Amino acid sequence: MGFEINDLYRFEEFEVDPSNRLFTGLGKAIPVPSRAFDVLLYMVRNPQRLLTREELMKAVWSDAAVEEGNLTQTVFLLRRAVVGHSGAQAYCHSAGSWLSV
Repeated sequence: MGFEINDLYRFEEFEVDPSNRLFTGLGKAIPVPSRAFDVLLYMVRNPQRLLTREELMKAVWSDAAVEEGNLTQTVFLLRRAVVGHSGAQAYCHSAGSWLSV
């Protein structure tokens, strides 16, 4: 899966830089909304295990009362950002459950 180098997470052609709140693919920035970045960061910090909706909601929206649809929409935006990145569509499909809620 991914690994961390100086708080930089890498998987396939992607990098997540928490310090700069930057998500890149092949060195190019992939714009994602703030909460989507938070979801992605939580996922890369918790590799190789199933994350439940409840766990993600608590981790990302602990300070707000929101509906489950917020998570669904946020994951949709993440998927769209990744798939929209060149070459990433095959990655999302081959990963199966990657970014599915």
